[in-house]
Amino acid sequence: MMKASNRSETIKEYYFSHKMREIQTLNDEGADVINLGIGSPDLMPDSSVNRALLEDLAEEGAFKYQPYNGIESFRKTIKAWYKETYNLDPIDSISTIPLIGSKEGIHFLCLAYLNPQDEALIPNPGYPAYASAIRLANGKPVSYTLKKEENWQINLSEIEAKITQKTKLLFVNYPHMPTGVMANRQRLESLIALAKRHDILLCNDNPYSLILSDEPFSILQIPGADEVCIELNSLSKSAAMAGSRIGMMVGREALLHPAFKIQTSFSSGMFRPLQKAAIAALNATSNFVAESNKEYRQRRNLIWSLFDKLDCTYQKETAGLFVWAEYQYPEFNSYEFSNHLLERYKIFIAPGELFGTQGNNYIRASLCQTQPEIRRAIHRL
Repeated sequence: MMKASNRSETIKEYYFSHKMREIQTLNDEGADVINLGIGSPDLMPDSSVNRALLEDLAEEGAFKYQPYNGIESFRKTIKAWYKETYNLDPIDSISTIPLIGSKEGIHFLCLAYLNPQDEALIPNPGYPAYASAIRLANGKPVSYTLKKEENWQINLSEIEAKITQKTKLLFVNYPHMPTGVMANRQRLESLIALAKRHDILLCNDNPYSLILSDEPFSILQIPGADEVCIELNSLSKSAAMAGSRIGMMVGREALLHPAFKIQTSFSSGMFRPLQKAAIAALNATSNFVAESNKEYRQRRNLIWSLFDKLDCTYQKETAGLFVWAEYQYPEFNSYEFSNHLLERYKIFIAPGELFGTQGNNYIRASLCQTQPEIRRAIHRL
């Protein structure tokens, strides 16, 4: 039998990929599973997005190959949006690369900056794609611990102790997924200084900064951050366009260029009507986010009620599309507790250990389900 590469053996199929197949099978058998596990927004994008998409579909050249670095009007709109949304001024030193989903950017950065056995630091708990991308680049993921007792903020002493001569890349993610805590600016300022001392590239993965957040945060707001930082952002959450796969990599051109070279070997530019739709979404962000956050606040209140039924504890001063909750049943690890809820109540809530060992005794519920569906889940409990 044909043998796959050693590289392919370093990763598993993404948890949600096989879990969604399992849930679909249960639903096909009549189970009626209420899915509170995945952060795939169910709200419709702003109406201007559809108009821009449809209008450009009929324009000449819509189906041709597009520039690898995106059409000029899209790049300019991203910069203008960053300046307005995050109060970045001056913006002249910042460049951007459109991505077919910001997940691409994680992989491109790892391929661009890691040699075999180089190390990259990742948060625990954190997004599982970081470790996979590092392994696929033949690098070594090294976890740093985020703790409830420290409000899930980075511990600078621990990070410095884990830095070696092979450390080339460090991922941060604020507002944090899965916990929802917001950035501690002072600690990030110290982290940037540390990265400069050790010549490490920082990547802030930032798709949740507009969701239930009164003060949108970008790491590039911090003076001097652009010398060592790249930021990934996305329209998946803030514009409710997850399936459109539109993201961006933002930072100094000199830092972006190695990843851009990698990108040109993987894709041939983004579909132009989607870029036009993204321009419309960025221009409509302010009003759209305000309205969608009203809905998300109501859903979050219901998720809190659901977790009250499960005797869970949770923080309320958080941002993003999820609620992270600690349960009180020591007989279950988090995968077992998630499966118990699915088997007994036909409710799917993500297990905390999916995001790292620090997620044991935690579960994560999404706000991407309608209020009536969340009420049905509460009723089942």
